[in-house]
Amino acid sequence: MKLLIAEDELLAREGISQLIPPVFTEVRSAGNGLDALEIAKEMKPDVALCDVRMPKMNGIELARRLRLLFPAIHILFISAYSDKEYLKSAISIQADGYLEKPVYEEELLTHLNRIAGEIQARQRKERQQSGLADLFARQQILHALIHRREAGEEALKINPALTEAVLRAGRYLPVSIRMQWPGGGSPAQYGFYSELKLAEALSRVSSNYLFYAFSESQIGILFYGDPLPSAAGCEKQLRPLMESLRAANPQVLNVCACIGEVCGDPAGLYERYHEAHVQVQWMCFVSSAPFAVSALSRNVSAPEDRSARFESLLRTHQLDAAKQLVREQTEEILRGGVGSIEQVRRYYELLLSMCLRVNSGENPGYSYARASSEVLFTFSKLSTLPEISRFLCVRIDEIAPSMNLGEDATAQIREVQAYIRQNLSDPALSVQAVAEQVGLSENYLGALFKRETGQTLHKVIVDLRMERAKYLLLNHCRVTETAERCGFSSAGYFHSVFKKYTGMSPAAFVEQNRTRPRGGPEGKGGG
Repeated sequence: MKLLIAEDELLAREGISQLIPPVFTEVRSAGNGLDALEIAKEMKPDVALCDVRMPKMNGIELARRLRLLFPAIHILFISAYSDKEYLKSAISIQADGYLEKPVYEEELLTHLNRIAGEIQARQRKERQQSGLADLFARQQILHALIHRREAGEEALKINPALTEAVLRAGRYLPVSIRMQWPGGGSPAQYGFYSELKLAEALSRVSSNYLFYAFSESQIGILFYGDPLPSAAGCEKQLRPLMESLRAANPQVLNVCACIGEVCGDPAGLYERYHEAHVQVQWMCFVSSAPFAVSALSRNVSAPEDRSARFESLLRTHQLDAAKQLVREQTEEILRGGVGSIEQVRRYYELLLSMCLRVNSGENPGYSYARASSEVLFTFSKLSTLPEISRFLCVRIDEIAPSMNLGEDATAQIREVQAYIRQNLSDPALSVQAVAEQVGLSENYLGALFKRETGQTLHKVIVDLRMERAKYLLLNHCRVTETAERCGFSSAGYFHSVFKKYTGMSPAAFVEQNRTRPRGGPEGKGGG
C-alpha cells in the first residue's frame, strides 16, 4: 500500500514519516499542496495525510483534487487549528479522520491500521470479483468454441484479451471428465464440486486452460498454447481432481477422464471434444474402478453375438456354463476398445429376455408378466456394464438356481421350481406352503425333492433369498427394502438370517464387496 504525506513543516513531516506502520511499503512526502498533487499523479496513493494549511494549495483543495483523481483514496487531515469550518470541509470530502497537532503516535496508528484493514478487505473483494469474472470468461469461451456451430463470434468476446489468446494459440488439447451416477442418471440434488477449486486444480496443470461444467455429470476442459501438457502429465494432475470430485459426490459410482487428440484449429474442437466425450461415457459404463484416465482410442469394437449359444445353455439347464459365458463376454468387452453403449445394452437386454422366456415356462400368467416388466425396468436403470453382468447372472440363477434339474425332472418338481421363483418375496413361502401348492405332504415332498436335486427344499429357498439379497444390497437397495423383496417379515429377522448365512452383517458385506473388482458376479447367483 502507498501513503502520501503533505505537510509544510519539515520536522513534523519527518516525524510523521517515522511513525508510519510497515504495511505501507511506499511512503512519499511533499512540503506544499501543489507538489503533493504532482507526486500523487505519479504514485497513485492509497492514503493521503494532508495538512490543512499549506502554501500554494491548502489541504482541503488538495483533498478535493485527490478525490477526483482517485475516488477510493483514504484521506486524513492534520491541523493545529480546531476550526469548525475545516471540519465541515473534511466531512464534505468524506475524510477518514482529523488529527490535531501535535500528532500522537497512538492516535495516528489507530487511524492508519483501521484504514489499512479496510483497504485490504476491499482488495480481497476486488481480487475475488476479478477471479470470478475470469472464471466465467473461461467457461463461456469454451462453451462457445465447442458449440461454435450454434454460437456466433459475439459469444467469444466476453473477455477479448483471453479470447484473442485462445484463438491464436494454434494448439489445443481437449479433455472430457464424467461422473457416473447410480440409476442411469443424476439426482435432483447433488454436492457438485466448487468451480473455484476446479480452476485451481487445472491451473496446476497449465496456466492456459478453459473449462465448462455442462451438467452435474460432465465437465469439459481445454488446454491451449505451447507447450501443451503431456498425456502423462494430465493423468498425474487430473487424478487428485477426480478424487476430489468423487469425495464431493460420494454417491457417484465412478469418475473417468478421456484425454483427446491435439487439434491445430479451433474450428475442429467440436469434433475433437465430441470424440473424447463419447469415449469417457464408455469408460464410465465399463469401469469397475472408482477412477479411470485414458487417452483417446480409435479401436472400436462390438460385442460378439453369442445369444444362440446362450439360449441353448439355458434351455438345457447348463446354468453355470451360461453364467460363465456372460462373464467371459463381459471381460472381453471390458478389455476391448470403445463401443456403443446402446448396442451393448440391447445385446444384454436380448440375453435377459431369453432368461425371462425360459423362466416363464409354458404358463407365464399375468403375475409373471408383471414381474418380467419390473425386471426390465430395473435393467434399464443400471448404470455400468459390471452391474448389468451381475444382474443377468442373478436372473440366470432364478431359472433353476441350486436345483440342478435334469431333463428328466418330474412335473411336480418343475412345478415346485416355478412356484418358488414366483413367490420368493412372499414371507409365507415355506416348505409347507410349497407342499400344499403341489398337493403333497411335507415329508413326501422333501424326500422327492432331495432325491431329484440332491438338496433340501428349505435350503434351496434360503439360498435363493440370500443370493437375491446380496445382489440387491450391492446395487444400492436399502436393508428394509431388501428384506421385503426377499420375503422376510422384518428387517431385524433378515439381518439375523443374513449374518448367520454369510458370517457378516449386511452393512459389512456391502463394505467388503464394493471394494472388490466388479467385473462380474462372485460366487453363485452373482453375490
